[in-house]
Amino acid sequence: MFPKTLWIAGLLALVLAGCQTPRPSNMQSFSRMLTTKIQPGDSSLQVQRILGPGTTLTAAETAVAAQAVRRWQNEEPTLYPAGATEDDVFLRWTIPDGCDLQLQFRNDRLINHAPQSYAATAAAGHSSP
Repeated sequence: MFPKTLWIAGLLALVLAGCQTPRPSNMQSFSRMLTTKIQPGDSSLQVQRILGPGTTLTAAETAVAAQAVRRWQNEEPTLYPAGATEDDVFLRWTIPDGCDLQLQFRNDRLINHAPQSYAATAAAGHSSP
């Protein structure tokens, strides 16, 4: 019979190993996840389970991001159909390649996410989308 502490440690390791999703390590793996695992309408919790914890942008950063989304909506309305509102939340992931990824959420749901826009980077392995 195993000592009780060893058994508990082994059980904990097994549970943790079964719950963790491998985290993307570069832009290619992030792009693969953004193309295949993350869809518009996913909750911020679902997205963070896949990509790891995101960082909420500050109020000033959010204002800049929202302004950029509004500009991009005029240029590419099919990629940014929801535009931006003052209540939107942007989460950031810093990718080891040195890139930052920001995703936009409204009412805790991912919006303005076009999975196909990351497909070329996922396939080719470029350092940015």
